[in-house]
Amino acid sequence: MTTFGWSWEYVDEQMTLPRLHAVWKQWKRFPPIHKMVAVYLGMGKPDDEVPQNVPLDGMFRQLAGETI
Repeated sequence: MTTFGWSWEYVDEQMTLPRLHAVWKQWKRFPPIHKMVAVYLGMGKPDDEVPQNVPLDGMFRQLAGETI
């Protein structure tokens, strides 16, 4: 939300699980600049916000149309 400047209401109305998965996938390849700067300065880890092995990962892939 903070990266895009979206409100909770906008996220509730517009963000779907396939869209969320697509954003995570994109950020894994091309992290936002402020995240890269924070990691460079030692203010966080690159995987702080996106858990890699969440139980719903398979569901995200299926909803996004990927094969498991």
